Amino acid sequence: MLILTSLFISLLVVKVSYGLAISSVGKSLKRIVNGQTAIMFEIPCQAELQIKLDGTWSHWCGGVLVTPNKVLTAAHCMDDSAVSNYRVVVGMLNLYGPSSKYQQTLKVSHIHKHESIKDKYDYSNPHDIAVITLATSATLNRNVQPARLAKNVNQYFLTDCLISGWGYTSGTKPKPNTLQKAITKIVPNFECVHYWPTMSVALNGGLYICVYDDEGSPRTGTCVGDSGGPLLCGPNKDTLVGILSGGDAECDADYPALYVNLSAYGDWLSVSAPGHCPKDNCEDLTCSGAKGRFRDVDDCPYCKCLRNCPPFQCTLNCDKGYLSDENGCQLCNCKKWCPSVSCALICPSGMKRTKDGCPYCSCCNDLPCLKTLSCEEFEVDSSGCATCSCKQSRFSDLII
Repeated sequence: MLILTSLFISLLVVKVSYGLAISSVGKSLKRIVNGQTAIMFEIPCQAELQIKLDGTWSHWCGGVLVTPNKVLTAAHCMDDSAVSNYRVVVGMLNLYGPSSKYQQTLKVSHIHKHESIKDKYDYSNPHDIAVITLATSATLNRNVQPARLAKNVNQYFLTDCLISGWGYTSGTKPKPNTLQKAITKIVPNFECVHYWPTMSVALNGGLYICVYDDEGSPRTGTCVGDSGGPLLCGPNKDTLVGILSGGDAECDADYPALYVNLSAYGDWLSVSAPGHCPKDNCEDLTCSGAKGRFRDVDDCPYCKCLRNCPPFQCTLNCDKGYLSDENGCQLCNCKKWCPSVSCALICPSGMKRTKDGCPYCSCCNDLPCLKTLSCEEFEVDSSGCATCSCKQSRFSDLII
């Protein structure tokens, strides 16, 4: 299993251990428990966060490349150290060598923690997320690729997902040299509420995802040093659903782990880490410049030309992007910032949304079809709840 960083220790106080009390953890970082050795090109979005301690660069946390110059990680990984005391490595497989031709070590220019974090991370704060801006963009190659961000976490419920990191492989063994991986599952959040009752409000509000290997023998899990690492789901294990926040202080794989639910931070990420659209691989598609291509809810273009959109004329300067109509045509209306939601609800099918697309404390109906249909994305109704209809794939039915 993966073993989390210092967040582990602070959560230990509340029974959750990953990433807790970083300052007291020091160099005792951990990794994936009972996992396997990853191979080159398998997890190209994986990043490593290093910290300078006593003049020496050391492994500190995991991270995930989401654009060429943006890396997501856990907020508890970032203490009060100066930006110059951090650096990010991408394209790396081995901590201690040999290095590969794909590996790049990049300086950090800015660290943006969630706005609710005023100074050093407070482990009672559920918003364990931070965006690292790189001083220079990573050069993309076969082992350096941004992750595709998931939109609908529910579709990955109880399916196999991949976790990875360089944390300890147990509570006592040293860190591995080579990146470790393991298969696990997203389970109902009440499983984590049972083990971590102090985190119940954040879990019930959907800010975290509960992850647990309920079939492995031995079970896999996370440990110190894995914090900030990815939870990748989907058929190809390349869709980023969450980043590791915390788990058992002793790296016991019989305890579930907590991952930040990135779908709960869609609006925050659109501002803090803009430009996270995946490469769409439709070089052969030529669309009229006036009409352009369809865009999804994240304002990312996909392989389908607009047919009847008028030329876009708007004097509004929308730093969060523009809303689109039912045909995918841009409207002269700005996307709005949504406040964080924290309420004691368990919503398996997500929360209802206002006309501005902001979630509020009311659950969508739990439709059985959502667990039986195989959809990349579902159509939604007027309240933003999924329906029993699949949305057309972004890579199919091209219109020339």
